[in-house]
Amino acid sequence: MSFDLAIIGGGPAGCAAAIVAARTGARVLLLERTHFPRHKVCGEFVSAESLGLLWALLADNFRYLLSDAPRISHTRIFLDGSTLEAGIDPPAASIARFDLDSALWKTCRAAGVASHAEATVRSVEGSGPFRIAVDSQVFEAEALINASGRWSGFTSPEVRAINTG
Repeated sequence: MSFDLAIIGGGPAGCAAAIVAARTGARVLLLERTHFPRHKVCGEFVSAESLGLLWALLADNFRYLLSDAPRISHTRIFLDGSTLEAGIDPPAASIARFDLDSALWKTCRAAGVASHAEATVRSVEGSGPFRIAVDSQVFEAEALINASGRWSGFTSPEVRAINTG
């Protein structure tokens, strides 16, 4: 199976790259080693700048996450018995990471991305085209993005050299 682009990691960065590439007509493979969506510890803070980007990325039927999200218009910092308060303008939003991951993953599928959850990348060979061994399958891609994250433990030297995390 051959693709224009393979992306390792199905979090927000990997899904965003996959959606954008697929919408330009690229044949995209997205590989995620865990099940999606998943519960993940997260501050659930989405900056105002990111809200516009998410609006453009998400499929229409998931944009309610942005319009219905509670707004965060101020912050407080507690330090040595003192409190510092500041406004956030324009306001940010609070979106559960579980819901955001689910919406991005489903938007990938709607955009035509070949997305595979519970797919552990065993090795990456080459420098374009890349041969990506995943469990019992081998994929080929002209380009590769490693969006597996800082703590993924992925050790392939070829992928480490182009890591986005």
